Formats: sequence, structure tokens, C-alpha cells
Amino acid sequence: MLEKLQTGEIDVKKIWFSDEAYFTLDGHLNKQNYRYWGRERLEITVVRSLHPKKFLVWCAISSHGVFGPIFIDGTLSAANYRKFLDEEFIPFLHGHDLVQGHWFMQDGARPHRTADVFEVLNEHFSDRIIGLDYPSHFQGGIEWPPIFTRSEPLRLLPMGLFEEQSVADKSYEPSRTQNCHYNCCRHD
Repeated sequence: MLEKLQTGEIDVKKIWFSDEAYFTLDGHLNKQNYRYWGRERLEITVVRSLHPKKFLVWCAISSHGVFGPIFIDGTLSAANYRKFLDEEFIPFLHGHDLVQGHWFMQDGARPHRTADVFEVLNEHFSDRIIGLDYPSHFQGGIEWPPIFTRSEPLRLLPMGLFEEQSVADKSYEPSRTQNCHYNCCRHD
């Protein structure tokens, strides 16, 4: 991928970086969102609820702005991820002329890697997909590494800011936040 960026085959200004994170309302953060690299293995015990109330926050960012955050109660499935892409995200991008010539990046979460999801992405982005397993379903695209050190743009700003607020505010209500995502995107 780095070579394609350096040769100009991919314009970093035309990549939609997407990611999601689960948040619980019991004050504990999702361990899958935090990996620490060190010389020693840390042994830490954290006491938490067995089934805390949780929600998922999905967001996409590019040089054109931010699409999100999108709030989803419960667990993300391939079916509701495909429906969201098909009915909300992709129509929004088409409406703002942000699909043609643009790339879409997603991580290796299992719901992202189904034939149905890849089919929707391929229909709109063709071979301009950066994602784990995508090249094995369709010709082209760029394989995303299964383990990444979490330095993509969404981990650096929007998710981190939201994470701090969500842990402090345990009164999350989906109806309060469900429709804010279209207000956040700007187009230059």
C-alpha cells in the first residue's frame, strides 16, 4: 500500500478510513481497542459486569470530512453492517460525489469480511477497497493486515474523544444520538 501511495496510484486524500468500537456503560473500556507494546507482559485484573449494556460506534473519516458517529445498540452483524452500508453510508457518498475515484478502508472485523458485504463494496468501489480478505473474493483491492497497531486516523481522534465522554456519561440513549451523523460531514 505504501508503494501505491508513494507512486500516486492512491491519493491519501481520497481514502475513507472506517472503524468502530464498542463502549460499555459500566465505566470499563473494551480491551480489544487497546493493545500496549512493551518488553514485559503486564498482569492486571479488572472486575467488571458479565453482561454490561453496550453500544457500538462506527465512523468514517477522509479529507472531505467525517461521516459519523453512527450508534448501534448491541452487536454488529454482517447483515446489519451491509444494510447500513447499502442504505445510509454509500447513498450519502454518492449524493456528495465521494465514491468515484475514492477508496474505502475497513478493518478485519468478522462482520466486514463476508461475501455479502464485499459484494456491496465491490459494486460501488470496485477494486478500490482496503480490507482483510477482500482480494480473495474479488480481483484487486489491497489486503489489510489482520493485526494492526491501531494508528489509523480514527483511533487517533474521533474514537478517542468519544471514548472519554462515553465512559463518563453512563446515561446513553440511542434515540438521543441516532441521527447526528449527517450533520458532521462537510464537503469541500
